[in-house]
Formats: sequence, structure tokens, C-alpha cells
Amino acid sequence: MVVTKNDSVQWKIATQFEKRQVNKTYLAIVHGTPELTADRINAPLGVHPRVREKYAVRPESGKEAVTFYEVIEAFRGYSLLKLTPKTGRTHQLRVHLSYIKHPIVADDMYGGKLVYEWQLAGNEPAVAEPVISRVALHAFSLEFMHPVKKQMMKFEAPLPQDMQNLLTELRKYRKI
Repeated sequence: MVVTKNDSVQWKIATQFEKRQVNKTYLAIVHGTPELTADRINAPLGVHPRVREKYAVRPESGKEAVTFYEVIEAFRGYSLLKLTPKTGRTHQLRVHLSYIKHPIVADDMYGGKLVYEWQLAGNEPAVAEPVISRVALHAFSLEFMHPVKKQMMKFEAPLPQDMQNLLTELRKYRKI
């Protein structure tokens, strides 16, 4: 989130977003490990043909959508990815990762599943809370030109505790 002190500065920041001059980086924990350690996903997005609340890859009618990803850490059955969207479509990262068959953990709208400690440890199913109960996606950094000082500004947000907990469990039970 970016907060400005006046309308003029707000307009300048909004223009940078509109012209795709703002660099956004996200972290996601996904099911599986992509075949390539880094790649570009270039797949146009539009409203899902049957479920209005969802979006989908729509080659004929969708709007351009480009996401770059990089595998930061791989585990047996899961990966931590760094994501850099070049466009800003609704649900873009979630749809693109689902499209390449690596949905985000706990993203039930796009194929992600909840993850339990017993499951990661390879134990019998047990009554338990999931390790993370929300989509395992985090807005990690935002970089843009300060509209007055004309300096690049970069802001980073630490990984939330629930995602840290999931990574701890993956390192404990699923280290490669």
C-alpha cells in the first residue's frame, strides 16, 4: 500500500503504476516444482467462462498478462517462488501458477490444497489445523520512483509468520 500526502503526488504515483514503471515482487509457496528454475508465463487472462468470480487463461479474448517466476527453494512436492508480474491483471499470479500446474498452497479457487503437518511428515491423517489456512502468497517488495525526490524507493515486507511456519515445516519434513 502506498499513501501520499496530496493529490498531485497521488496522481504521479498512480501514473507510474499505469505505465508499469513500478516493480512488484511477490513470494508464493506452490505445489510441486516447475521444470524450469526460472521462466516467463505469457498467457492472456479474462473472466472464467462459467464461474464469474474466477479468472482464467483466455487465449482468444483475454488481456495480455505476463509473469516472471524464479524458484528460490525447492522441496519434495513444494517450492518457494519469487514472482514478478509485468502486468497487473486480477488474480494474475494465482491463475498463471495454476495454469502451469503449480497452484499456490491453500488457494482452493485455483487448485491449491490445504497442507497439514501430518501430511508433510508422511503420517496417517489426523484431526489438525492446517499449517496455513490462507493463500500462501505474499507481497514482498515494491519499488518506484519518488515523485518529488526523483530517487528509486524500495519497500520490503517480511514474510508473514504463517508462511514462515510452512517453510519451517517443509525444511523439516520435505528437504531435498
